[in-house]
This record gives sequence, structure tokens and C-alpha cells, in this order.
Amino acid sequence: MSEGFSRRRFLGNGLAVGGGLILGSSLLTGCDSGAATGGTATLSSTPVRGGRLRVGIIDGDQSGNLDAHKPVGGGIIRGWALYSKFWEWNTDVSTRLALAEFAEPNADASAWTIRIKPGLEFHHGKSIGADDMLFSILRLTDPKLASPFAGLVGAIDRNALRKLDERTIEIRFKEGQSFYPLDETLISFGGIVPTDYDPVTNPVGAGPYKLKSFIPGQRSLYQRFENYYKPGQPYADELEIIEFKDQVSRVAALRAGQIDVASGVQAEHSALLKADARLKLYASPSTSFTGFNLNLAKAPFQ
Repeated sequence: MSEGFSRRRFLGNGLAVGGGLILGSSLLTGCDSGAATGGTATLSSTPVRGGRLRVGIIDGDQSGNLDAHKPVGGGIIRGWALYSKFWEWNTDVSTRLALAEFAEPNADASAWTIRIKPGLEFHHGKSIGADDMLFSILRLTDPKLASPFAGLVGAIDRNALRKLDERTIEIRFKEGQSFYPLDETLISFGGIVPTDYDPVTNPVGAGPYKLKSFIPGQRSLYQRFENYYKPGQPYADELEIIEFKDQVSRVAALRAGQIDVASGVQAEHSALLKADARLKLYASPSTSFTGFNLNLAKAPFQ
């Protein structure tokens, strides 16, 4: 995918990672002229500024949350808008530094040293420092939080976290961890939040958008964060995330012009959407996979 397609990148590459991406015609001023009809289109490097971008997501349980460290369902997409992490995805699904200026393991990979970029701030104006970094890691790994991702961060030794200076921390791992992909582990749910963070009363982060309103099970509205760490981004003035219970209702909304973007489109809908000249289908690399889980307590494995 083109690195210049800014409306995808404004969510830290999180919006389209996970499958097909459908755009309504109102967003296609940045598309190549050769992509004027339905089908799989080519992305342009010309950004489009201003306006409101309406994104349709599937959130089947309709419960919703804004928690940086325990997103459920559509909360993962909302998290890409609200929170920035130490790392972000490249378009080839490798990782690159985001908030972090430096992040490297030591010689035996038993610890990582992470230094935040200078001059960064949260949505409410507080500067980002080592105390916020430690608070975020401690909160993420707190058993009382009951994060569904707790098993993925269980290797982090909470008692060995250290503040090295005002912008630098050290994360150590428990014994027996010969390799730990910290960047890939924290990239989706490791949002850096301030020490006064609360997901209900103070859901602030350092993401491209700050929250204006949230109605669980319906929609959330966000305003462009002027002091986002990437100068000139994001491009849309407002982001609206609209929740749907199923793929069918979301596809209907897309075709009716009620939303502009839908990610993770199912294969059975692709032919219908490709045939619609008002829409464009894009494919992107994905970290998604289908697992085949085997019960080793049953025959023939027991």
C-alpha cells in the first residue's frame, strides 16, 4: 500500500490492518484516476484535509469501552484513535518507533531500554515522561485490571521496572524468557497514558484524535489533536466511529453513504462491493490469522 495514503495512516496503520478496506466515493479525491470504477484500486500519495471521516466498525456485543489496556471488540479501533504507543506498524506489517525515540533490548534480551521522544504531550496538555511510561506498563500488567491480554504481557517483571531518567525506563522480564517480541506485543493495546488517566472520567492519550463524545453501542466522536507527535497529521478534522452489530448492516450503511470507511470486509461481500462504482476496495497486509486449536486431552492426542 502507498505510504502516502494518509487517511489510513492517521490511525497508526491500525484501521486497515486486518483485511480488506472499503472506501466510499466521497473520500476518493486522493485515488489515482485509473481507479474510477469499482474494483481493487490504487492508493494515491495526495492527502485530503478537513471534514469528518465516518468509520463503520463491527462491535457485536455493543458494550464498548475506551480502555487503553483492555480494549474489547470495537474498542481496539477506538484505541487507535485515542492512544499512541512506543511502536506502530509499517505498511508491510513490520514495526517502527512511534512515541519512542529509542527502544532496544540488552545483549541477552533480558531487558529493554525505552526512551520517549522529547516535547510530547497528552490531549490535556500534560507532558509525557518516564512516570507516565511506568504507570502505563504497571496498569497494563496489573492483575486487578483483568485485561484479556494479560497472558501476553505476563513475562514482564512488574517489580523490576525502573525509571532511568525523566524520559527513559527499563523493562525487565522474568527468568526463562530467551526472546520476547515487546514491540509486536505492545503495539495494539500498550497505549501510553498519563498518571491521572481513567478510562471513564479521563480517557486521554497521545493519539491522533481526542474524544468529544462516546455513546456505547452506538458511536463515538473525536476531534483532531493539534499537538499530535506527527506534524501536520491527522488530516481529517473529525473522526466518527459508528458501531454495527453485523456485517450486513454495515455493508448496507456503506452502500447508502452513511459511512465512508469499513475495514475487515468479509469475502462474501467483496463481489457485491466491487460491482458498486461508488466504492473502492483496497487490500492491505494483515497481522490476522485463523487458528486451529486442538484439545490434547482428547483422542488421538491424549
